[in-house]
Amino acid sequence: MSEKDISLYIHIPFCKERCDYCDFLSFSGMGVDVQSLYIDSLIKEIDMYRNLIDGPVTIYIGGGTPSFLPVKLLRKLFNHLSSLIVGENLKEFTVEVNPESLVRDKLNVMIDAGVNRISIGVQSFSDRALKSVNRITRVRDINRALELINSRSGVKNYSIDLIIGIQSKGELEKDLEYILMLRPPHVSVYLLHISPGTPLYKSIKNRKFIPPCDEEIRDMYLFACEKLENANYEHYEISNFAINGFRSMHNCRYWDYGDYIGVGAGAVSKLGSKRWENIRSLIDYIDTVRHGRRPVSLEEMLTEAIQVREKIMLSLRRKFGVDYDILAGHVLKDREEFKNYVKFLIEHGYAVKENNRLRLTDRGFLVSNEIIAEIFDYIEAGTSLNA
Repeated sequence: MSEKDISLYIHIPFCKERCDYCDFLSFSGMGVDVQSLYIDSLIKEIDMYRNLIDGPVTIYIGGGTPSFLPVKLLRKLFNHLSSLIVGENLKEFTVEVNPESLVRDKLNVMIDAGVNRISIGVQSFSDRALKSVNRITRVRDINRALELINSRSGVKNYSIDLIIGIQSKGELEKDLEYILMLRPPHVSVYLLHISPGTPLYKSIKNRKFIPPCDEEIRDMYLFACEKLENANYEHYEISNFAINGFRSMHNCRYWDYGDYIGVGAGAVSKLGSKRWENIRSLIDYIDTVRHGRRPVSLEEMLTEAIQVREKIMLSLRRKFGVDYDILAGHVLKDREEFKNYVKFLIEHGYAVKENNRLRLTDRGFLVSNEIIAEIFDYIEAGTSLNA
């Protein structure tokens, strides 16, 4: 085995029950037999990439709800993953958990396998808010899971997920007060995304769930940013805050445009200028891997133009932004208009230009999709962006 500059993502698509807002690839109501077949297929797919992923820099197991798996299946998966770890090359090993499904035996299996970071799906510390989106977690589950994690000396790095838009402004204030009292090393703050086809979308159309308006969401996000930044959390990416030294290394690999292999149904991989996505159907994924075939449904070659745009987008979602000269160098027409647009962003508090880098402010992050789309309108295909 040899050390490689690559990351590994593993998708566990099972949940006890899907939350009303969820549009991730996940399945509820699947028994242990199906879960066992899936884990067997995961292990076979991992072995298909053995020459690429021996000695990964980071491993991230997401879902779905990885902690929903029975202890026996968790142990089987982690035992296999242990054969990939080479010396000190693995810097971060993260597992996503939901509080209600995390028990001591499962946590012990994770820690014994080398997991050194836990991502906890909290979303809110309000039972009312959690119930409103059909989330089965309750505050008592969250407190029990946090107590369990803090009791293990092997876990000094954990992250709390928070969703803005499922709670009221008052509930958000209490959420943040509690988070700052706990002082987790990392906090992710997401805005509620309402996807067509989800139960939440239907509930909103039927007025059974009334989300905060856009202005309220804006104020709540800016309030959260201010509270966390004032508590010395670094706002290093649009949705992510960390105490010094506790950025998510795995996610930074994505944002740095690094290489990664994704295994499992619907998982995405990127290697150099090639990207591919796995089959999303659970049955088809299991069947394809069992027959010894790579479960790839879509492959894409990343042209220089695609890479330029994606690197710009990823850079503008982060604290350090993008090198202005390199960005401007990709504007091959309407250069004066582009300069005026940047001036507009700065004058209206959406962006800052420091040390010749253009970065978005918290206000800019709120409308980052629109800003990035506008910048893309000024750009024609050029060389890759080394931001």
